[in-house]
Amino acid sequence: MRFLAKNLVAATAILVVVINMVPALAADSISDIEKAYRTFLQAALDKDWKNITEGSSMEARKELETIPQEQRPMILDMLKSMSADLVKSKLDSEEVNGEESILLLHIPKEKGTNNGRVVMRKEGGRWRVHSQDWKETN
Repeated sequence: MRFLAKNLVAATAILVVVINMVPALAADSISDIEKAYRTFLQAALDKDWKNITEGSSMEARKELETIPQEQRPMILDMLKSMSADLVKSKLDSEEVNGEESILLLHIPKEKGTNNGRVVMRKEGGRWRVHSQDWKETN
C-alpha cells in the first residue's frame, strides 16, 4: 500500500510539472509569422506608430504614411481599441505560399465568433502585416 501511495505521489508531482510546462511549450511553438502578427498587435496596443509602420508591408506602410500627423493620434486610438480584442485571437491555420502567408484566426465571443483572415508578406527578411479582414458570425 505504501509503495502505491509513494508512486501515486510521484506520478502526481510529475503531472503537475508537465501541466505547468504546457503553456511554455505552446508559446515556443508559435511560428515566426504568428509572432510577427502578435508583435504588430502589441505595437498597436502601445500606440507605437514606428513599430506599427515597421510591422506593415511596404504597400500598407505607404498608405499609413499618407495619414497627416495631426490625425495619427486618432488612428492610434482606433488601432488600440481594435487590437484589444484581436490579441485574444486563436490561430486556426497558417498557410505559407512563398513570400506570402495567410493566417486564419478566431475570437470566441459570448454570442458567435469573430473570424479573421490576416495576409502577411515577407519583406526585407521579416514577416509584415499586409491586410486583415474580420467578420462576426453568430
